[in-house]
Amino acid sequence: MNLTTLLENTAARRPDHPAIRFKDQTVTYAQLSHRVDSLAAGLSGAGLKPGDVCVLMMPNSINWVTIYYALAKLGSVVLPINFLYRVGELQHIFRDSGARAFIGHTAYLEEARKAMTGLPAMDIRVADGGPAAGFTPLEALFTDHDSFPAYPAQDDEPLAMIYT
Repeated sequence: MNLTTLLENTAARRPDHPAIRFKDQTVTYAQLSHRVDSLAAGLSGAGLKPGDVCVLMMPNSINWVTIYYALAKLGSVVLPINFLYRVGELQHIFRDSGARAFIGHTAYLEEARKAMTGLPAMDIRVADGGPAAGFTPLEALFTDHDSFPAYPAQDDEPLAMIYT
């Protein structure tokens, strides 16, 4: 079962119920489900595929939750990492994991950008929080899709990878 099935089922049963409350923002289950489908379609269009590892280097936010679910919907492997890591730690994680994609906040790109040097396989690079040279803006990946099919994940397929 794909994790996003739970989100879809809840959005169908309780579309107007709050799914996320973050600071002064509230997102309903219907809104979250739509955002997830929209972003999953955009990430797929950018070339992300099932099984691809995607580094997620973001502060807590509504976008963090949306990205996590969108990656799950695609069948990609989420690799959340601490934005305090430095170049050496990041290079090890990027290489060891075989990460193909990176989604990060512009406030934390300095070390990540250095760590990506010489990693042509990490060809999908996305930034949230404003423009960043060499990165696609996250907002540009939200499409007009109302629905995106969930990858039919099997029990033995990973959803996430964690480095400690």
